[in-house]
Amino acid sequence: MGEPSFFRRNLLLVAGLHLVALGAMWFWSTASVRPKSEPILWLDGGALGGGGAAGGGSEGAPSAGRPAESNVSPAEPPPVNPQVPVE
Repeated sequence: MGEPSFFRRNLLLVAGLHLVALGAMWFWSTASVRPKSEPILWLDGGALGGGGAAGGGSEGAPSAGRPAESNVSPAEPPPVNPQVPVE
């Protein structure tokens, strides 16, 4: 085997291995495509059309824009111990 045929064989072997590697990467990238999830639809308070049309009892319900007020007081922090001066 002469030197030119040895070079040509190695060139074709390396080129073929690169094409196989590119084909494998393309296959794995297309095989792992996740299904598209449904987009989130953000609605404001009265967008569903339930603003008093049926029932009429929506006067006592808290509005969607403000959080409901509660009579529960927030938790008090623990008392701070004063530092006693060291003599």
